[in-house]
Amino acid sequence: MLRRKTFAQACAFLAVFWLVGEVFFGFVRSPFADTFTGNVYVAAQKNGFVQLEPLNAQVRVEIIDKGFVYDRVDEVSKSGLRIKFTGEGIETLKRYGVDPKLLGGEDPHGGLCEVRTSDTRNHANLFAGMKTEYSEQEMRYITAHDMTFYKVASDDVDCKTIHVGTVRFDNVQIAFDGLSSPGFVFADLKRDSHIGFLQRMIMKLRFNAEKDWPKFLAIN
Repeated sequence: MLRRKTFAQACAFLAVFWLVGEVFFGFVRSPFADTFTGNVYVAAQKNGFVQLEPLNAQVRVEIIDKGFVYDRVDEVSKSGLRIKFTGEGIETLKRYGVDPKLLGGEDPHGGLCEVRTSDTRNHANLFAGMKTEYSEQEMRYITAHDMTFYKVASDDVDCKTIHVGTVRFDNVQIAFDGLSSPGFVFADLKRDSHIGFLQRMIMKLRFNAEKDWPKFLAIN
Protein backbone atom coordinates (compact mmCIF):
# COMPACT_ATOMS: atom_id res chain seq x y z
CA MET A 1 0.00 0.00 0.00
CA LEU A 2 2.80 2.39 0.92
CA ARG A 3 4.62 1.63 -2.33
CA ARG A 4 1.49 2.36 -4.41
CA LYS A 5 0.94 5.63 -2.53
CA THR A 6 4.55 6.68 -3.10
CA PHE A 7 4.27 5.89 -6.81
CA ALA A 8 1.05 7.91 -7.10
CA GLN A 9 2.68 10.85 -5.34
CA ALA A 10 5.64 10.68 -7.69
CA CYS A 11 3.33 10.68 -10.72
CA ALA A 12 1.41 13.66 -9.33
CA PHE A 13 4.65 15.55 -8.73
CA LEU A 14 5.83 14.86 -12.29
CA ALA A 15 2.47 15.97 -13.71
CA VAL A 16 2.63 19.26 -11.80
CA PHE A 17 6.29 19.74 -12.83
CA TRP A 18 5.37 19.15 -16.49
CA LEU A 19 2.43 21.56 -16.29
CA VAL A 20 4.56 24.32 -14.74
CA GLY A 21 7.24 23.75 -17.39
CA GLU A 22 4.73 23.96 -20.25
CA VAL A 23 3.31 27.24 -18.92
CA PHE A 24 6.78 28.69 -18.31
CA PHE A 25 8.11 27.82 -21.77
CA GLY A 26 4.87 28.99 -23.36
CA PHE A 27 5.53 32.49 -21.99
CA VAL A 28 9.29 32.70 -22.66
CA ARG A 29 9.64 30.93 -26.02
CA SER A 30 9.41 32.96 -29.20
CA PRO A 31 6.10 32.13 -30.94
CA PHE A 32 8.17 31.45 -34.07
CA ALA A 33 10.52 28.89 -32.47
CA ASP A 34 8.85 25.81 -33.92
CA THR A 35 8.84 23.50 -36.93
CA PHE A 36 7.12 24.30 -40.24
CA THR A 37 6.70 22.05 -43.28
CA GLY A 38 5.31 22.51 -46.77
CA ASN A 39 5.53 21.96 -50.52
CA VAL A 40 8.24 23.47 -52.68
CA TYR A 41 7.93 25.49 -55.89
CA VAL A 42 10.33 27.05 -58.38
CA ALA A 43 9.45 30.69 -59.08
CA ALA A 44 10.51 32.45 -62.27
CA GLN A 45 9.67 35.66 -64.10
CA LYS A 46 7.62 35.03 -67.24
CA ASN A 47 6.11 37.86 -69.27
CA GLY A 48 6.68 40.20 -66.37
CA PHE A 49 4.88 38.01 -63.83
CA VAL A 50 6.15 35.55 -61.22
CA GLN A 51 4.96 32.05 -62.05
CA LEU A 52 5.22 29.05 -59.73
CA GLU A 53 6.14 25.57 -60.93
CA PRO A 54 5.42 22.91 -58.27
CA LEU A 55 8.16 20.38 -57.55
CA ASN A 56 7.77 16.90 -56.15
CA ALA A 57 9.60 18.08 -53.05
CA GLN A 58 8.90 19.15 -49.50
CA VAL A 59 10.89 21.22 -47.02
CA ARG A 60 11.08 21.13 -43.23
CA VAL A 61 12.18 24.33 -41.52
CA GLU A 62 12.89 24.48 -37.80
CA ILE A 63 13.18 28.04 -36.49
CA ILE A 64 15.70 28.09 -33.64
CA ASP A 65 15.67 30.69 -30.87
CA LYS A 66 19.18 31.84 -29.89
CA GLY A 67 20.29 30.81 -26.44
CA PHE A 68 17.02 29.10 -25.57
CA VAL A 69 18.37 25.98 -23.87
CA TYR A 70 15.19 23.99 -24.46
CA ASP A 71 15.79 24.16 -28.22
CA ARG A 72 19.56 23.84 -28.39
CA VAL A 73 20.78 21.28 -30.90
CA ASP A 74 24.49 20.66 -31.57
CA GLU A 75 25.38 23.67 -29.36
CA VAL A 76 23.59 26.20 -31.56
CA SER A 77 24.34 29.67 -30.19
CA LYS A 78 22.62 31.96 -32.71
CA SER A 79 19.10 32.37 -34.03
CA GLY A 80 18.74 30.34 -37.18
CA LEU A 81 16.89 28.04 -39.52
CA ARG A 82 17.48 24.31 -39.70
CA ILE A 83 16.39 23.27 -43.19
CA LYS A 84 15.94 19.96 -44.95
CA PHE A 85 14.47 19.32 -48.40
CA THR A 86 13.16 15.87 -49.34
CA GLY A 87 11.52 14.30 -52.38
CA GLU A 88 12.36 13.55 -56.00
CA GLY A 89 12.44 17.25 -56.88
CA ILE A 90 15.70 17.81 -55.03
CA GLU A 91 17.55 17.08 -58.30
CA THR A 92 16.03 20.28 -59.69
CA LEU A 93 17.06 22.12 -56.52
CA LYS A 94 20.64 20.97 -57.06
CA ARG A 95 20.59 22.53 -60.51
CA TYR A 96 19.31 25.74 -58.99
CA GLY A 97 22.34 25.82 -56.69
CA VAL A 98 20.73 24.92 -53.34
CA ASP A 99 23.50 23.71 -51.02
CA PRO A 100 23.63 19.85 -50.94
CA LYS A 101 23.70 19.95 -47.11
CA LEU A 102 20.10 21.12 -47.25
CA LEU A 103 19.03 18.34 -49.62
CA GLY A 104 18.16 14.92 -48.24
CA GLY A 105 21.18 13.21 -46.79
CA GLU A 106 21.54 11.20 -43.61
CA ASP A 107 21.26 14.07 -41.12
CA PRO A 108 17.64 14.05 -39.88
CA HIS A 109 17.89 17.74 -39.02
CA GLY A 110 19.27 18.98 -42.35
CA GLY A 111 21.61 21.95 -42.66
CA LEU A 112 21.84 24.83 -40.19
CA CYS A 113 21.65 28.46 -41.35
CA GLU A 114 22.71 30.83 -38.54
CA VAL A 115 21.27 34.30 -39.07
CA ARG A 116 23.87 37.05 -39.56
CA THR A 117 21.61 39.96 -40.52
CA SER A 118 17.88 40.43 -40.96
CA ASP A 119 16.08 43.36 -42.54
CA THR A 120 12.49 43.39 -41.27
CA ARG A 121 9.58 45.03 -43.10
CA ASN A 122 5.98 45.30 -41.94
CA HIS A 123 3.03 44.67 -44.31
CA ALA A 124 5.30 43.55 -47.17
CA ASN A 125 4.24 42.15 -50.54
CA LEU A 126 3.96 38.38 -51.01
CA PHE A 127 7.21 36.93 -52.40
CA ALA A 128 5.56 34.98 -55.20
CA GLY A 129 2.15 36.62 -55.22
CA MET A 130 0.79 33.42 -53.69
CA LYS A 131 -2.32 33.71 -51.54
CA THR A 132 -2.88 31.22 -48.77
CA GLU A 133 -5.64 28.64 -48.65
CA TYR A 134 -7.12 30.44 -45.64
CA SER A 135 -8.15 33.68 -47.30
CA GLU A 136 -8.43 34.94 -50.84
CA GLN A 137 -8.00 38.43 -49.37
CA GLU A 138 -4.45 37.68 -48.17
CA MET A 139 -2.39 40.21 -50.11
CA ARG A 140 0.48 41.09 -47.75
CA TYR A 141 2.65 39.56 -45.04
CA ILE A 142 2.34 40.86 -41.50
CA THR A 143 6.14 40.98 -41.50
CA ALA A 144 8.83 39.94 -43.99
CA HIS A 145 12.48 39.27 -43.18
CA ASP A 146 15.40 39.36 -45.62
CA MET A 147 18.15 37.26 -44.04
CA THR A 148 21.84 36.68 -44.63
CA PHE A 149 23.81 33.96 -42.86
CA TYR A 150 27.21 33.15 -41.39
CA LYS A 151 29.60 31.07 -43.50
CA VAL A 152 32.94 30.97 -41.70
CA ALA A 153 34.53 27.72 -42.89
CA SER A 154 34.53 26.37 -46.42
CA ASP A 155 32.44 23.36 -45.38
CA ASP A 156 29.72 25.48 -43.72
CA VAL A 157 26.28 25.48 -45.33
CA ASP A 158 25.97 28.17 -47.99
CA CYS A 159 22.44 29.39 -47.29
CA LYS A 160 22.63 32.28 -49.77
CA THR A 161 19.79 34.75 -49.02
CA ILE A 162 16.51 33.63 -47.48
CA HIS A 163 13.30 35.60 -47.09
CA VAL A 164 10.65 34.61 -44.52
CA GLY A 165 7.15 36.10 -44.62
CA THR A 166 4.67 35.80 -41.75
CA VAL A 167 1.09 35.15 -42.84
CA ARG A 168 -0.25 34.18 -39.41
CA PHE A 169 0.73 32.13 -36.37
CA ASP A 170 0.42 28.78 -38.16
CA ASN A 171 1.56 29.86 -41.63
CA VAL A 172 4.77 31.34 -43.01
CA GLN A 173 6.18 31.47 -46.52
CA ILE A 174 9.87 31.22 -47.40
CA ALA A 175 11.90 32.12 -50.49
CA PHE A 176 15.47 30.97 -51.22
CA ASP A 177 17.28 33.58 -53.29
CA GLY A 178 20.74 34.30 -54.72
CA LEU A 179 20.90 30.90 -56.45
CA SER A 180 22.88 29.95 -59.53
CA SER A 181 19.77 29.89 -61.76
CA PRO A 182 17.34 32.74 -62.48
CA GLY A 183 14.35 32.93 -60.20
CA PHE A 184 14.06 31.54 -56.70
CA VAL A 185 12.78 28.57 -54.71
CA PHE A 186 9.58 29.10 -52.75
CA ALA A 187 7.58 27.17 -50.12
CA ASP A 188 4.28 27.73 -48.35
CA LEU A 189 4.74 26.33 -44.84
CA LYS A 190 2.29 25.24 -42.15
CA ARG A 191 3.24 24.79 -38.51
CA ASP A 192 4.11 21.12 -37.92
CA SER A 193 4.73 21.59 -34.25
CA HIS A 194 7.19 19.66 -32.09
CA ILE A 195 5.84 21.56 -29.07
CA GLY A 196 3.16 20.47 -26.61
CA PHE A 197 -0.43 21.66 -27.03
CA LEU A 198 -0.61 23.80 -23.88
CA GLN A 199 2.68 25.52 -24.57
CA ARG A 200 1.66 26.15 -28.19
CA MET A 201 -1.69 27.66 -27.19
CA ILE A 202 0.04 30.11 -24.82
CA MET A 203 2.42 31.05 -27.63
CA LYS A 204 -0.54 31.64 -29.92
CA LEU A 205 -2.23 33.92 -27.39
CA ARG A 206 1.00 35.93 -27.10
CA PHE A 207 1.54 36.08 -30.86
CA ASN A 208 2.35 39.49 -32.32
CA ALA A 209 4.37 39.17 -35.52
CA GLU A 210 5.34 42.84 -35.74
CA LYS A 211 6.92 42.76 -32.26
CA ASP A 212 8.07 39.15 -31.86
CA TRP A 213 10.10 38.62 -35.05
CA PRO A 214 12.32 41.74 -34.71
CA LYS A 215 12.90 40.96 -31.02
CA PHE A 216 13.64 37.33 -31.89
CA LEU A 217 16.32 38.27 -34.44
CA ALA A 218 17.76 41.38 -32.80
CA ILE A 219 19.79 39.29 -30.36
CA ASN A 220 22.21 37.90 -32.98
